[in-house]
Amino acid sequence: MEPAFEGRAYVGRISNSKCLGDPALFDELEPVLKHNKFDIIHFNNGLHGAGYTEEEYDKAFPKLIWATTTPVGCGEGMTGFTEFSDRVKVRNEIAMKHIAKAGDITVDDLWSVVVDHPEYYAGGDGTHPVESGWEALAAQVTKVLEATLDEK
Repeated sequence: MEPAFEGRAYVGRISNSKCLGDPALFDELEPVLKHNKFDIIHFNNGLHGAGYTEEEYDKAFPKLIWATTTPVGCGEGMTGFTEFSDRVKVRNEIAMKHIAKAGDITVDDLWSVVVDHPEYYAGGDGTHPVESGWEALAAQVTKVLEATLDEK
């Protein structure tokens, strides 16, 4: 444990000789991230991989996209929302606060896609959309992914 964080945080470290352009990097990170919970991840990746161009490094850098959580419909024709949907809305606001601080994270606002469309849930369970709802959500995700790919 780092003395500066004694009693406040456990500090772990992974060290390897992989660069973002090396597909084996994520193979090495997966077991660490899969079996440990981290509240903060502080990372650097740049000195290793001198054989990669800056363009390759740039293209390999992951782009983060966060999708808002959708409400849970209820009632006749799914025209209402469960009480939990109020909490979902607050959770989306909490996440947006963190995303605004982080900066370069794209937001895919799925909440807005479905909130005024009870027909996307009518006949279903309120949580999982019917076919038209899945199509609307898929179109939104596709739009955001296409724009993100165009940025790279």
